[in-house]
Amino acid sequence: MYKLTNKIIPNAFIGEMTLNNAIHQHNTRGAMLIHVSACSLQTRKQSIAIMGPRVWNNIPQEVKHVACLQTFKNEYKKVVYSQVNP
Repeated sequence: MYKLTNKIIPNAFIGEMTLNNAIHQHNTRGAMLIHVSACSLQTRKQSIAIMGPRVWNNIPQEVKHVACLQTFKNEYKKVVYSQVNP
């Protein structure tokens, strides 16, 4: 998702991501979050198209906006470890 939001991957993948502010015509708290599509099948719920945005939307903003990929990875690991071992 980091590569997707920073346009580091091919354009074919970029079209799959939509922000909530493009879906809703009114202001919402999650306007700048990635829209998670509705689904009913368990296998679809576990796909990258659904799980990617869900995980990404739960990452703190200061981690999402780091300058380089390696820094993002290190900061994200810190967030995960702090959730596992509070």
